[in-house]
Amino acid sequence: MNRYVILAGVGIVIVATGLVFFLRPGASSPAGQGGTTPVLFPGDSGPPALSRQARSKEAVQSTFRNEIAPYNDDNVKLYKTAIEGDYALQLWRGDNTGGQALLTYNVGTGQWAVLTGGGGAWSVDGLVDAGVPRDIATALLAEMP
Repeated sequence: MNRYVILAGVGIVIVATGLVFFLRPGASSPAGQGGTTPVLFPGDSGPPALSRQARSKEAVQSTFRNEIAPYNDDNVKLYKTAIEGDYALQLWRGDNTGGQALLTYNVGTGQWAVLTGGGGAWSVDGLVDAGVPRDIATALLAEMP
């Protein structure tokens, strides 16, 4: 009988320790260092995508510029940017080349990534083959000239 009392007491101590450990206030809270709760906008899926800025046309263009910077011998200029959901098309032209780059938004990192720099224009079927849902592919191309 003493064995059952001891086991029950140990079990209670383990459960209490676990509750204290998991329910204690953490070093960081969802409010962040600034002490305010982040504002989420429609289309944002939560941390680290905390603002429209992370999914903005400027963020897409910045990602594309950084990706092509080492290879920008063609005087590349950026034009129309279309964003739908987690995908974007960036229209670009250089002195001798041009195309539509396909980018995707990584919710885990909160950043855009270039899937392909492209050369020429995309079709709906081409975007679908690249993994873009058909409705999003159609909406992206509708925004391109």
